[in-house]
Amino acid sequence: DKRFGKLIPHKHKIGPVRLDNHYNSIKISESIKGEKSNHKWTVLVLDMHSVPDWYENGRNMVNNWRNNKSFYIDILNLCCEYPDAEFMIKGKNHNFIDIECFSEVFNSINNTNNCTLIRNYEKWTPFTLASICDIAIAMHTSLADEILALGKPVILYDYHGFPSKVLDYG
Repeated sequence: DKRFGKLIPHKHKIGPVRLDNHYNSIKISESIKGEKSNHKWTVLVLDMHSVPDWYENGRNMVNNWRNNKSFYIDILNLCCEYPDAEFMIKGKNHNFIDIECFSEVFNSINNTNNCTLIRNYEKWTPFTLASICDIAIAMHTSLADEILALGKPVILYDYHGFPSKVLDYG
């Protein structure tokens, strides 16, 4: 206001810039949701990517193998606790399946009836998944922010105080 007040006469508060893409995909997603499953709820699980390099992994404070593995184990426990819900794990990629540390977790995901690891990113876009989910459980991602902006509930997995030390979600 002090520096550019006269140059910018109208200021508008806006939400996430990709929100229009979410609204446009809702119609497309309805047909996918109808064919999807017999589960009562769809839970979108948003993970953090795991780097394949052992040394680089050790330098990551938040998305290291130990934290990510703990997250997947907690999700698998929820799958057992809530058999009426379908859990769809979506991340930036699914490279963790090639990391030896995750072999048991990956096998458990494959053997759990109500847990799916998203690999087809053309069919299951972030917008499609956000529109069909009933709730999301997420490590902090921008997609979690967008799902909140859509008015859907999100449980932020804040295992080590991130992002709660940085962001106030109320």
